[in-house]
Amino acid sequence: MSRKSVTTARIHSALDAMDHKANVSAYIVLDKAGEHVGTIRFSYPRDGMGKLQCLAADWVAERPRKADGEADFTNWTPWQYGWASGCGYDKRTAAIGGMTIGTVTFADQGYDFSHQLREAGYRIIQAI
Repeated sequence: MSRKSVTTARIHSALDAMDHKANVSAYIVLDKAGEHVGTIRFSYPRDGMGKLQCLAADWVAERPRKADGEADFTNWTPWQYGWASGCGYDKRTAAIGGMTIGTVTFADQGYDFSHQLREAGYRIIQAI
């Protein structure tokens, strides 16, 4: 498993790569009021043992501000990137471990990542 501090260009590159793959899944995270607070995308390896990639966006994360009070998107992105490879465990949970959506910081606890969101009161909907 690996987690990196990534640039906006790296996130856009990963999103573009995922858009052209058939083995992907995407989830929408809603809070109790039904507001969209996060998005999670997985890109699966073809053979099951390769690298699984994960992008997660925390739409309610605090944004840095410029001196004039406007949001500064120059070096900030809501997207987080992680990956896991190998076999014999839940790679999705390993890849998303350490990322944050809303009030949930994902732990790599070895089973279904969505359980952590549901326990915190969020709804998760599989979009793809």
